[in-house]
Amino acid sequence: MTKNFTLFSLVTTLFFFLNINYCHSQNPAYKLINDSVFNIIEDDYFKAKENLKQIEKNHLIDPGNKLTLLQYSLKNNDLKFFKRQIKKLIKNNGFIETNKYIEDVKENKNLTEWIKEKETKLYPIWIKSNPDSYDIQNYCRDIHTRDQMRGYFYEIQRKDSNSNAKMVLRKVDRHNLSILKQLAIKNNGILPNNFDHGLHTSLIWQGAFLHNLCSGDIMENWNEALPYIENTYFAGKINDGLFRLLDQQLKRYQGVQYYGFEKDTPVIDEEHLKERRKKYGFTNESSIKP
Repeated sequence: MTKNFTLFSLVTTLFFFLNINYCHSQNPAYKLINDSVFNIIEDDYFKAKENLKQIEKNHLIDPGNKLTLLQYSLKNNDLKFFKRQIKKLIKNNGFIETNKYIEDVKENKNLTEWIKEKETKLYPIWIKSNPDSYDIQNYCRDIHTRDQMRGYFYEIQRKDSNSNAKMVLRKVDRHNLSILKQLAIKNNGILPNNFDHGLHTSLIWQGAFLHNLCSGDIMENWNEALPYIENTYFAGKINDGLFRLLDQQLKRYQGVQYYGFEKDTPVIDEEHLKERRKKYGFTNESSIKP
């Protein structure tokens, strides 16, 4: 990770794992959206949009999935729908900083000004209606701010391997993990998420959590957070993206995996792999392991 690990780079690093293309959760909407919206959206945006509307009639949809759709709304000049949905996301889901999540917004000055106006007007309404969620959202932003401090110490470590920078980095990561656990404990064991605490609250803290999966203590840190990840997953508040992220990080740093999502990679405790996958509903089709 470099010192320029900004909020936007969090999106590009984690978005692929946590919002689209994966379809396993206790919330059936994730799979339905994956199959009938994201799998066709490149070829037929308007059909994908109608499919999402139909799914929403019967299921609770992750606001992050709605935001993904809106990126394609701009690309397809569906501006009326885009504006209507952005207003709902701000007022009902505590969404702000649109230009950090939808790149095309930056290219339209009038649209950028319109969004700022709506955020100024509607975001306070969400805060007033959701004061506890707003507090949790701010705690998550504090986690992100501390995580940004890593950049300075990372550069020191890179230039001088004998410095104490590595120890400082570890303390920052551990502190952020501790705060995240405390937030979950206060929320009945469920981690901050898009449904309960404002859109992309989860994405803000997941960058810091990712750094806890970049060291020799990867599995130790994972197991420490796992009870809360499980609670959140089984409550239908997240998809399987974090499980996939763990496998990616294990493969990157240790050449192994744990849940069977990576190709041609040895599995830790392979004897119980099927048991693990069954527990979380990871079907054979969800694995790319041969």
